[in-house]
Amino acid sequence: MLWFWLLTRYPAAGLSSFAFLSPVFCVLCGAVLLGEPLTIRIFLALGLIAAGLIIVNRPARRQPLP
Repeated sequence: MLWFWLLTRYPAAGLSSFAFLSPVFCVLCGAVLLGEPLTIRIFLALGLIAAGLIIVNRPARRQPLP
């Protein structure tokens, strides 16, 4: 329901990249609810997901006029 509410407030193109957060929430819920271990490799993978989202959502560079 939250996803549909966000779509009414923000453009779909801007929100689509946040679908990659689903594995992050699943890993964290697995750790909290099921006691799954969180290793350094998992934290590195979550960091790569965050870095990818930052890169994708940063504003475009403007080219200087000649």
